[in-house]
Amino acid sequence: MSDLKSEKKHKVLALPRQIAMWLVRKHVKSSYPDIGEKFGGKDHSTVIHACKKIEEKMKTDAQKRFISQLNRDLKSGRPARRAPEPPPASSPADATKQAAELG
Repeated sequence: MSDLKSEKKHKVLALPRQIAMWLVRKHVKSSYPDIGEKFGGKDHSTVIHACKKIEEKMKTDAQKRFISQLNRDLKSGRPARRAPEPPPASSPADATKQAAELG
């Protein structure tokens, strides 16, 4: 939990933090400044950016399935599942692109 509140901007931490901010906004209906405060004093614009980014990621099938499942798990009280593994690369260029996206 402390990593979600930290100022670290590593992709491995930023995406989960953004998803958490989006989920809080969706389920708790807190204001952007209140959410930012709970996530280590982040500015409201950071929370707005996070929510918009997750909405954009929801447009891709794999991300949408994962985030939708998290959302359903939260509603039902079930433990959250792990993030899906990226699909295998079909070429060396795809492998390089996937590695860059993973950080």
